[in-house]
Amino acid sequence: MLTALPLARRITPEEARRLISESVAGRLTVRDLSKADYLEATDMVAQAGLISGVVYDALHVVVARKSQCERLLTYNLRHFRGLAPHPITVVTP
Repeated sequence: MLTALPLARRITPEEARRLISESVAGRLTVRDLSKADYLEATDMVAQAGLISGVVYDALHVVVARKSQCERLLTYNLRHFRGLAPHPITVVTP
């Protein structure tokens, strides 16, 4: 979430929308998730003993795996390290 980045001044929702539409949107590929993908994410969270919104992080891991990503960039290493399977490397940009 751009609005939660560890910056001196938080990015407003409008700034985040503008940054995404002007800088990122043209580079994105949208992936559909199946029921099995959602179940995989919830299983991943349950097996790791995690709770709450970390299921959204798990969905990112599922999409990264489906897309054959090698690296996942996040400012929230703590949640992703317990979820990301090898060979996905989780790093802070």
